[in-house]
Amino acid sequence: MYSFAEWIQFSIGGFFWWLGVYLVSRNIFSKISWVLFWFLFSFSVYFFTDLLIPHISNLEINVLTSRLTNWSYLLPIVLTFHLSVIVTKRNNSVNKALLWIFYTVILIYIVLSLTTNLIVDNGNYLSFTKEFGYEFSKGPLFTVVAIFAVIISIFSLINYLVTLKNKKLTAYEKWRYSLPALGTFLNIIIGPFIYLFIYTD
Repeated sequence: MYSFAEWIQFSIGGFFWWLGVYLVSRNIFSKISWVLFWFLFSFSVYFFTDLLIPHISNLEINVLTSRLTNWSYLLPIVLTFHLSVIVTKRNNSVNKALLWIFYTVILIYIVLSLTTNLIVDNGNYLSFTKEFGYEFSKGPLFTVVAIFAVIISIFSLINYLVTLKNKKLTAYEKWRYSLPALGTFLNIIIGPFIYLFIYTD
């Protein structure tokens, strides 16, 4: 049986999935709609997987499920930067190059998380509880991924701050850029602590 909190989590995951599909359905040719779709869909998969894994007592199936869904917390790292480029319209040569670099790096991380224990050490589980299922150790590249996420957030914040320096912005435009800038800044401050302590070594 699922608890009330788990049903809430399930509802949030379902809402994220629905919202992503809704945004794409409104304009299938919109870049920002597709980026938002993958961003929301990733979190939806993460929420659903987080609900499912504690109920999988078979270690092999648990590890397989974890490997197949690790992308859901890796892909949003680069999508935050992609969103900042689209929202601020700073589609210059530097940001284009950074997008290629960041997507390439995150693709490598996804492949590594799927095929190796370098990011999450699925070969070394620490414990099994009804609340969290199997708890695995960090892999040797886990901290590197966390640092990479902070670096991307910094570049995202730069896009917003450079745009906010434009004196010709209307009050609405300043509000439009200030909110994601604040969210990105908080992610830089709080994110590393959350990310590094997902697993307990």
